[in-house]
Amino acid sequence: MTMMNDIKKLLRSKKGAAIEMALFLMAIIFLFSTLIAVFYLSIHSNFTRRVDKMNEAALIDSFGEAFVSSQDSFKLDESVTEYKAEISEDGSRLTIKDKSGRVRLVVTVDSSGKVKSWLSFVETGETSETNVSGTQ
Repeated sequence: MTMMNDIKKLLRSKKGAAIEMALFLMAIIFLFSTLIAVFYLSIHSNFTRRVDKMNEAALIDSFGEAFVSSQDSFKLDESVTEYKAEISEDGSRLTIKDKSGRVRLVVTVDSSGKVKSWLSFVETGETSETNVSGTQ
């Protein structure tokens, strides 16, 4: 019991507690610094993943734009090996698929070259969602 009384007396008198208090505060500062670093890395990786998905969606949409502007002579660039383009026999529908066979873009045009429908299947990191735009 005397040891407990000595500790209480030491903490009340504030003598000799500087090292213990400094270590305690350093531990708290270290924990908060670690928390900030983990939070920053999480946000940065999430941002990078979203930017990559946005760039991928822009690339896929550029295929659709190229198809609409030049239906007769559309050909997917050979440097793009991640995607496969399929054009219907009558040349009115473009389907872009990725390596795994999932449909990423479907563009349908009428006989005059106007866009009838534009279906873009955009995948985020966690879920799959369909983004339908330009449907007439």
